[in-house]
Amino acid sequence: MCFRSASGRPFVSPCPGRRAVVGRKEESRNRLPFCALLLVVPLLASSPGFAAEILVDDLCTLADAIRAANDDVPVGECSAGGGADVLRLTGDVLLTEAVELESGTPLVTSVLTIEGEGFQIARSSEPGTPEFRLLTVAAAGSLTLHDVTLTGGSAYLGGGVHSDGTLVLRRSAVSGNEASFGGGGIASRSGTLTIADSVISSNVVQLEGGGIYNRGTAIITGTVLSNNHTVYVYAGLGGGAIFNSGALEIERSAIVGNSGASGGGIHNFYRSTLVLTNVTISGNEDFGYNVGSAGGGGFINNGTAWLTHVSVVGNK
Repeated sequence: MCFRSASGRPFVSPCPGRRAVVGRKEESRNRLPFCALLLVVPLLASSPGFAAEILVDDLCTLADAIRAANDDVPVGECSAGGGADVLRLTGDVLLTEAVELESGTPLVTSVLTIEGEGFQIARSSEPGTPEFRLLTVAAAGSLTLHDVTLTGGSAYLGGGVHSDGTLVLRRSAVSGNEASFGGGGIASRSGTLTIADSVISSNVVQLEGGGIYNRGTAIITGTVLSNNHTVYVYAGLGGGAIFNSGALEIERSAIVGNSGASGGGIHNFYRSTLVLTNVTISGNEDFGYNVGSAGGGGFINNGTAWLTHVSVVGNK
């Protein structure tokens, strides 16, 4: 079949088994016809490897959505994932029990993004609710959090989220979480941590890193870390906002109003690296072991640190 334009000039036939008419010449085509592509593209889009969007709502729970994304199969009322999936929240998510390894949600073992749409993921505050963190990223996993708040989590390591893989936070908040050992808000034990344009606030830890505990590689930009705390006074441990025993870069950020032993703001541990650029460190307090000796309200450095355009004022 030959289709003609308004000018009368012929178009190339889009269907298999036809000859293409170009001007006055006829020639066979070896390329895949357009109508065949119309059949192939939907099949490809539904096959594994192509990203899916999964809506988290009253029927599809966040736990089931993560399982569907990890395994690329339908789970419960959640549609199957496929490739680098997007989990889109349609309301606040309230977690009431641990489902896997001290976590209120399954381990993230694939590549996925949680689009929070301004909603929060929270552990229930009802009496009798067990302690667990909100999210956990396995070594092979990659989790991006966008426009979401994590609150109420409680665990040994990483009250809000714990990662051994890749963790990215953008325009998000981690607030009101706690941990007994490290990272009241976030614990990145290995892998990479990236935080941009976010708030890490009012998190509490017993020992290391009220806001963040980092042993991997972390980059923080455009972020405020405020009112985070460590509880115990213990020699060599602390960091009200951050405890770093890896590689940490902070740029265009503020570390304000945090408190803890061995560095009210930051504790940079032995053989660790710290790079600060255009950072304000103010109003932090070191209340513990190192006050008046080797410590500091703003930060304590036992590793290697580079500071460029950094304001350290009003700490004690």
